[in-house]
Amino acid sequence: MNLGQLTNINEEFVNNYKKYGYKTKTQLANEAISLLRLAKAKQNRTEWLNHGFEELDDTAPDVAFKSIEGEDFK
Repeated sequence: MNLGQLTNINEEFVNNYKKYGYKTKTQLANEAISLLRLAKAKQNRTEWLNHGFEELDDTAPDVAFKSIEGEDFK
């Protein structure tokens, strides 16, 4: 696998793959990429939710959240 130029600390980590319990560098890279992909998906979901909350922040509350008054409610 050719990843290009890694930083010294990352290259040292990859070269010590057996120390971390991996049989191959590819196994280490696959797990690292899977974890990064999941972290990015979580980050994107959080950003999406925050954007949605920002859009709703300036709106008036829905009818369902108005106070209950009148004879219909006892």
